[in-house]
Amino acid sequence: MPHALSTPGTQPLKSQFRLYGLGVGLLSFCLVGGYPILARTQTVASNSDLNQVMTQVESNRSWSEASFPVENFRGYSSYYGDSRLVNGISDFNRGIDIVTQEGSYVRSWLGGRVERLAVDPVCGVTIVIQSGPWRHSYCNLRGTIQPDATGVPALVDSTGQVMLRVGQVVQVGSRIGRVGVISQMGQALLHWEIQYGDRWIDPADILTMMYAQQQTQVAAIQPLRQDAAPASRIVIALRRAIIGQESAGNFRAVNPHSGALGYGQVMPFNVRAWSIEALGYPLTPQQFINSPQLQLQIIDYKLGQYWQSSLRLSGGDEEIAVRMVAAQWYSGDPRLYNGTRVQRYNGGRYPSIQAYTLAVLSRYKTFRNN
Repeated sequence: MPHALSTPGTQPLKSQFRLYGLGVGLLSFCLVGGYPILARTQTVASNSDLNQVMTQVESNRSWSEASFPVENFRGYSSYYGDSRLVNGISDFNRGIDIVTQEGSYVRSWLGGRVERLAVDPVCGVTIVIQSGPWRHSYCNLRGTIQPDATGVPALVDSTGQVMLRVGQVVQVGSRIGRVGVISQMGQALLHWEIQYGDRWIDPADILTMMYAQQQTQVAAIQPLRQDAAPASRIVIALRRAIIGQESAGNFRAVNPHSGALGYGQVMPFNVRAWSIEALGYPLTPQQFINSPQLQLQIIDYKLGQYWQSSLRLSGGDEEIAVRMVAAQWYSGDPRLYNGTRVQRYNGGRYPSIQAYTLAVLSRYKTFRNN
């Protein structure tokens, strides 16, 4: 189905450009079964040192093409500088813990070369990638580290069809592994760390810069269409009624089963065509989810189209037309508004189309004259 009910809202970053102490750590190694295990020592730089590093980082990098490091984002569990206890080991957090769905794919934040595969005593299987002066690591991953046919260490996750070798070149955004579960915490977490030269960098600061640059890039592509008519009261009521069934108002929601995006849970494959129709130029899924204003304009444009066609199909019956709009948004076919079969998508179970459209109609009646 092109749209599906969303997951609970995500949690915002703990802060914007926080000035915690910047960890300048040393990586030492011991061997277990022939493979390295990361062992950590920790020192902390001053805030003035951190300011110098972040000024250099911000002025020397374009983040518009960098990738968020994991799919099916749910929120954040632990932040840079926090103390945490994982698997019985007390650990200073030099990165950020991102909550996701078990088995979700991890994506390379930047393009680079796999420098190291390791087993970390705190969070297990670890990938370290070198990208120029940047070193980024990902841990709590599925799979095992074993030699390939030539003896080169490789991360093997057969179920996820992942094979990653030391020395392999990876592209930005490419899938490099899958997230496991930290059982004591009961959550699927990706632990993500970043170094710039020999300096540890708070990933939240990098994500903030990425978001700011991508927002600027979206705004610079094209302005909002000035000839777009304001959404009618009916379209706004439809939108509010459908959003109550979809994302509960979360512009950054991502459905774990379908990948549907944002406020209206738009499928990623619809974003390009719909944005061209509504805005006059294409958006990527990332640009779409980054802009609440553009999401609203695209959603209202499509709902207006659906409303006009549903009025014709229903012979002018407002209630049937509302349910047809909801059915088209939910299933892609307005004629299925009385369908009673429970909907399933990639392992997820969702209400029947009939139940969905009746719930939307009930909410629409509440909003119609407000």
